[in-house]
This record gives sequence, C-alpha cells and structure tokens, in this order.
Amino acid sequence: MNTISAFNSGVQAFQTANNQIEQNAQNIARQTTGLASSSVPSLEESLVSQSQAETYALAGVKVVQSADEVLGTLLDISV
Repeated sequence: MNTISAFNSGVQAFQTANNQIEQNAQNIARQTTGLASSSVPSLEESLVSQSQAETYALAGVKVVQSADEVLGTLLDISV
C-alpha cells in the first residue's frame, strides 16, 4: 500500500470519528437538557456510539503513525 494513501486513510478515519464525536456530544446535550425530539438517539445509544467513535479515532491515529514509520524507514533506506 502506498504510504500517502495509508496516511490519507488514517486522517479520513480520524476526521470521520471526530464528526461522529461532535454529533454524539450534541445528542447527549439534547438528552440531558430535555431538548431531545423523538428523532434523537437515546442517551445510552449516544454513549455507546461515542465509545465506538473514540476507538475509530484511535485506529486512524495508529494508521497515520504506521504510515509515518514506513515513510521514515523508506527515507532511511533511500539516503
């Protein structure tokens, strides 16, 4: 796999997780303030989704770190 595409995939995963975390935070705030409509997920669903998004973000970071290490190794070999 190309290190640039791996890096981009990791960044995209992190950004997707960040967006999900922001959405979950809004849903949790609505639930706890009583402003939630019937279309807002329950507090429990939002908290579980928050945990999943955190795991997804950490995976994205690991992919970026791995791509960085591979790129560094390739540069070391090339120089």
